[in-house]
Amino acid sequence: MLENYKVRILIVEDSKSLGTVYAAIARQLDVVVRVADTGTQAMAIINEFEPEIILLDLLLPDVRGMDILRYIQKQDLKIATIVMTANGTVDYAVESMRLGAYDFLEKPISADRLRTTLNNTIEKIKLSALAEPFIPGNGIPGGFIGESPAIKAVYDRISRVRYSNAAVFITGESGTGKEVTANALHEMNTSRKGPFVAINCAAIPRELMESELFGHVKGAFTGATQDHQGAVSLADGGTLFLDELCEMSIDLQSKLLRFLQSSVFHKVGSAKDEKVDVRIICATNRNPMEEIQKGRFREDLFYRLYVIHIHLPPLRQRGFDVVLIARYFLKKYSEEEKKGFIGFSKDAEEYLMSRTWPGNVRQLQNMVHQAVVLNTGKVMTRDMLPRDMMQGDAPANKNAVTSDTFMRNTGSIYNAPAHFFGTDGDFGAINGYKISGTPGVVSKAPRNAPPPVRTSSSGELPPVSRDAAVSFSVDITSAVPPLEEVEKRYILEILRRNSGSVSRTAEMLGLVPSTLYRKISRWQKSGEIVKTGEVYFKSAD
Repeated sequence: MLENYKVRILIVEDSKSLGTVYAAIARQLDVVVRVADTGTQAMAIINEFEPEIILLDLLLPDVRGMDILRYIQKQDLKIATIVMTANGTVDYAVESMRLGAYDFLEKPISADRLRTTLNNTIEKIKLSALAEPFIPGNGIPGGFIGESPAIKAVYDRISRVRYSNAAVFITGESGTGKEVTANALHEMNTSRKGPFVAINCAAIPRELMESELFGHVKGAFTGATQDHQGAVSLADGGTLFLDELCEMSIDLQSKLLRFLQSSVFHKVGSAKDEKVDVRIICATNRNPMEEIQKGRFREDLFYRLYVIHIHLPPLRQRGFDVVLIARYFLKKYSEEEKKGFIGFSKDAEEYLMSRTWPGNVRQLQNMVHQAVVLNTGKVMTRDMLPRDMMQGDAPANKNAVTSDTFMRNTGSIYNAPAHFFGTDGDFGAINGYKISGTPGVVSKAPRNAPPPVRTSSSGELPPVSRDAAVSFSVDITSAVPPLEEVEKRYILEILRRNSGSVSRTAEMLGLVPSTLYRKISRWQKSGEIVKTGEVYFKSAD
């Protein structure tokens, strides 16, 4: 998902000619480059451009390079800083590394050396983006939690449009976090200094909706005793979030369309034109195309707003994220309610993973909150979880989900449950059908097709921990496979059980993620394994 992501690089070099040369070399690596020739200019670009890599000359005309390093360290900025200096003494190198420098280059720097250093740093940043869990404070604001392929796709989408002012259309079931996503988009767009204003189109009576959106003047209607600023005015210079947009009346949709085309509006009861600068983000839990076909939503308004689309996956498609989110809420509410809970029991986490969560994250959040309020102890057990909040939420029947469901919902089968795949690394059979290695191809399975892999009576294939026992066997009756082949099969098995999470697999195996990533890359290049989404499979012999 990050193949097309462009890393941001800032080059700080007081020699303009050298800065131009370094920038030309960096741009060969398909990155976004900015150049500064003073420390003051560099500090301004750091705050506005948010670079991921800085190529820093220590000898600047106005500010010491070491002071910039100290600033980066003090602000805890996630920047890989490569220090450059003509005075390549040991003291300089030690001091810069102590201040958090990622690498140290002594001038003069050859083009090959600079290119190699930058390329290695870029790979490290992209690896971190793929391998590290995404949690609050990890570069994505707004309270996101999760590391499943489905939610990582959302993070990637948000990052790609962070500097854009284009309209965004968010879809997803109720409780999946549409307002959280809108807020994150607003926070990450540093060019917008105005406020984030949210308005729920379903919660406001239709006769008052126009006034809430555009405002009114005194005497516009009975009860209008004073002028009222609408959401459009309040959001000037910032972001206007229209939640449940499909609930808006057709008449008001026409007025909204005119506003989107010109940024001009007038308050109810006034003929005076007013102009504002707002970014529009909207959301719905309905299918907008169905609403258009039924005449409840304007097609021209849809295409005006549908510039960038972000679809939020339901919680049931996010695998182990259910447990990560539940742990977060358990800690949060234990602190708020002054309780002593420190975690869930194993059977409680298995129970959480087994549910379908029709109310998504909101349902999980309320359930954990209720359980914390009504119970005491250190470990939240399954018996403490409220059953009344699970009515209508049957255990997840994963065998009833077919590959075409995943194709329709996500465009791929990368987030299909792990037990869809056979033990030999090939795709397995689902309800008498076999999923091929080509997305979208589903054929009737032979009668002797291997059954789905299961490790428990419930059909679950839960993520494994480092201390967990892993059942793994190698057939040596006919021939003894090379040790490297056994290692490869073992690693792929753990990856599959961990839903493709490199970081979790590396931690379990006692490896650093970069080592595991290099192994996977080598197997991919040699054609020994193939990758679908975030999950790796052994190639067919």
